[in-house]
Amino acid sequence: MKINIGSGHRNFDGFTSIDNNPRAMPDILHDISVYPWPLASDSVDHVVCAHLLEHVIEQGNVEQFMGFFEELYRVCKNGAQLEIVVPDARSDAAFSDPGHKSCWDKNIFTFCSKKSMESNIARGTCMTDYETNFDFDLTDLNVINQNIVCRMRCVKDE
Repeated sequence: MKINIGSGHRNFDGFTSIDNNPRAMPDILHDISVYPWPLASDSVDHVVCAHLLEHVIEQGNVEQFMGFFEELYRVCKNGAQLEIVVPDARSDAAFSDPGHKSCWDKNIFTFCSKKSMESNIARGTCMTDYETNFDFDLTDLNVINQNIVCRMRCVKDE
């Protein structure tokens, strides 16, 4: 299964759209901040999540950040591909929408990878030691056209 979380009016062929706005006519009408999502565990192969997180996760709210990625991890199969796009905090777009609850720096996605967290802790470059119940390998992380584009792969022990 391929899902487009917070799809709005952006639908992609072969992807199941999930949104809380009935006017967007998603395949699944659901508030993504309400857990569990109406998806089976280990059922998703590919996730697109573009311009959603800045609307649903409040700045500095660790529980919301961790909760979203824990639920994403629950529904993803081992090896599932993820593509997440948020406005870069240094861009005008980060502040141009009154519905934005947070601004994003690309380095926040290191908190999604156990390998990155362990490396940062070992080097002394991480001030926090959050326990996570999820693990996503960062495969590509760039700022493109004022947007952070993060690609990850779900890592689950077999």
